[in-house]
Amino acid sequence: MFSAAWLVLNVFLFVHAFLSFEKDTKYYYTRQILRSALVWARASALCLNFNSMLILLPVCRNLLSFLRGTCSLYRSTLRKQLDHNLSFHKLVGYMICLHTAIHIIAHLFNLERYSRSRQATDGSLTSILSNLPHQENDSWLNPIQSSNTTVVYVTFTSIAGLTGVIITMALVLMVTSAMDFIRRSYFEVFWYTHHIFIIYFIDLGIHGLGGIVRGQTDESMAENHPHTCAEFFEKWDDPASHCKPPQFEGLPAEVRPEQGYENLYLFISSPIDNHREVKNLCITLHLDLCIHSLTLGDSTNHRSCSTVSSLQFSHSVVSDSLQPHESQHTR
Repeated sequence: MFSAAWLVLNVFLFVHAFLSFEKDTKYYYTRQILRSALVWARASALCLNFNSMLILLPVCRNLLSFLRGTCSLYRSTLRKQLDHNLSFHKLVGYMICLHTAIHIIAHLFNLERYSRSRQATDGSLTSILSNLPHQENDSWLNPIQSSNTTVVYVTFTSIAGLTGVIITMALVLMVTSAMDFIRRSYFEVFWYTHHIFIIYFIDLGIHGLGGIVRGQTDESMAENHPHTCAEFFEKWDDPASHCKPPQFEGLPAEVRPEQGYENLYLFISSPIDNHREVKNLCITLHLDLCIHSLTLGDSTNHRSCSTVSSLQFSHSVVSDSLQPHESQHTR
């Protein structure tokens, strides 16, 4: 039952992402260069993230023990499903391998098409898009900056390419060491190699930070809508033209590393033994810090904001209305 639902959800996510990137006007110009390889790469990436989220759950022993012990309704049915946890773990691993192969092949086509469009000198739309400057407002579309740059160089010098190679190597080592022959004859090899999953997840988390696959910005869509301006690409640089050169972006602005940690929160819960107590909070990051003190059962909020100008900052929160044995939450 769980396996069937998981398989249906994989198909749904893949088809949904495939159709979204196939029809989204934001990626119209990107599709002009990459064609169908774009949607195959993005759809497989979504399924990769989904299955990577699930891969560890079937081997979390404490979680499985908790589910076995706390579920009183339909216990026999649930227990039967939980007893197949290793089989489900293998299925998820096979699905990750499948989408990894699709993702790699699609991106190989993407890099090759980026390279060809960069080298093109025929004045076509793909050539114009590939030659958008990299220095102005980060509005480039083609990550290959020079016609002399090779695909191999981009692969090993970009964040996405290098982390992709590391992720693939880690996955290959984990899968091959999990084969029955190696697992039974050389269990230590299987055990230690499987701990490479730490490297796998770290690189998976930063794999997309390079923003190589880019879409048109919302502001640029108002000045250069593909449906009305794509056929007039030769006049984009004309000041009298109503179509301006398009601008592109990778990651959304709110999650880019250089935008800071404006949505970072630290939650602290501690018992209070006195009516008046000072709580010291030491932060070892360079950021703008807001301390928001809440007392359970009290509607009074204590908020203080300060700008951290050094790598270590100590901030005190004083509350006069705290009662004994209550909890203080600092936000």
